[in-house]
Amino acid sequence: MLRDYQERFVNKISHKLASGRRRIVAQLATGVGKTVCFSAIANRYKGNVLILVHRRELLRQTQKTLLKLYGINAGII
Repeated sequence: MLRDYQERFVNKISHKLASGRRRIVAQLATGVGKTVCFSAIANRYKGNVLILVHRRELLRQTQKTLLKLYGINAGII
């Protein structure tokens, strides 16, 4: 379950994507749940979703979050 501010964040990005925008930059402060938010966005868009992270610990965190919250078994490329 997303917190109120996370839900607003995810909805804003989802609306932008639905309106045809493909280049979106978004930011959240440290510790407010960016992994949870982009996992929720990935879950809304069934099919192939590419998530890029720059640290191995973020890769593991992302995989665990996707599996735990949405049952998505993410592969690593």
